[in-house]
Amino acid sequence: MKDLRISGTPVSLKVLNVSDIKPCDECKACCTVVGVKELKKSNYQQCQHECDSGCAIYSERPDSCREYLCGWKWGMIEGDERRRPDHLGVIFDFQPFPPPGAIRVWEVWPGAASSPRAQYLIRKLQDKYEQSVLVIDQQLGEACNIIELPDTYWKDAEQFHQEIEDKARADGLFDR
Repeated sequence: MKDLRISGTPVSLKVLNVSDIKPCDECKACCTVVGVKELKKSNYQQCQHECDSGCAIYSERPDSCREYLCGWKWGMIEGDERRRPDHLGVIFDFQPFPPPGAIRVWEVWPGAASSPRAQYLIRKLQDKYEQSVLVIDQQLGEACNIIELPDTYWKDAEQFHQEIEDKARADGLFDR
C-alpha cells in the first residue's frame, strides 16, 4: 500500500500483483450490471457480446472492461466463491470521485443488497475503509441514496485521476 497526497487529499494506492487477482471463472455479473461507455451499454443492460463462455470479443474487449476489477476479484472482498458477485448477488467496487470516494454496491438481482450476507459485508467494508456506501438498486438502476455531485464533478475527476497517475509514475509504481 502506497500513501500519497493529491490536491491535498490523502490517497492510498494498492499495487496488485497479477497473481493476487482472482479469476472470474463463470461469473459474468459485471457484463450485465456495469455500463460500458465504448459500447454505449447502459448499467443493467446485458452486453451484446456476452456468450455462454464469457465474452465473444474478450481479446479485443474495450479498455473499460479490461481495466474493471470488482472488489471480489482484487481482494476487497475476502473469501471464497460464495462471495463472488454471481453467488452473492452484489458487485462491490470503489468510486474514487469525488474524493474521498465511495464503495458502490451494485445489485445483481433485485433485493440482493438487503440479504444478511450482503448487509454483513457492507457494514464490514464501511468500517474497514471508512467510506460511504452507495447501494445501486437493480430495479431502479441508480443509487438508492442520491448523491449531489458538483457541476465540476467530471472535470475535477479527470484532473484528480491524472494527478494520481502522474504521482504514481513519479514514484515508480508503474515500473513494477
